[in-house]
Amino acid sequence: MEEEKVYTKFFISLMDLLDENGFTIMSFSKVLGMDETLLYNYKAGDMPSIKTAVAIANYFDCTLNFLMGLDDKRDMSHFKSYDTAVFYERYRKLLKEKNISNYRISKDTGIDDSSDYSWQKGCIPTMTTLIKIAEYLNCQIDYLIGRM
Repeated sequence: MEEEKVYTKFFISLMDLLDENGFTIMSFSKVLGMDETLLYNYKAGDMPSIKTAVAIANYFDCTLNFLMGLDDKRDMSHFKSYDTAVFYERYRKLLKEKNISNYRISKDTGIDDSSDYSWQKGCIPTMTTLIKIAEYLNCQIDYLIGRM
């Protein structure tokens, strides 16, 4: 997966949501209470933090996979606030269920093999890494960070 493509999918999804709801980047940044340049940076290829992505997804009642342009399932009626403390447990559970090693996912996705150690210690992956994991393991980003 090319990272540029992921950025483009995210920005297109964001712009579609803004347009559908009558927002400009400036007006939506005020609703979220964030600097509008942050939203403009997404057009240039930046990805949001988990906190910002969840705030946007919560506002529009959509899944993170929908927001990131990974699927068309938008409804989030059964989703809750996120809890990144569950990430590592859920990641390891999925690896075990699918009989995939951390080494294999690292080789196939380009995610640093040593990331597993930092995740075990409580660090949370970036949104780009979460997207790679979700696509590789065929799961929802929301599941990985405890929104479902």
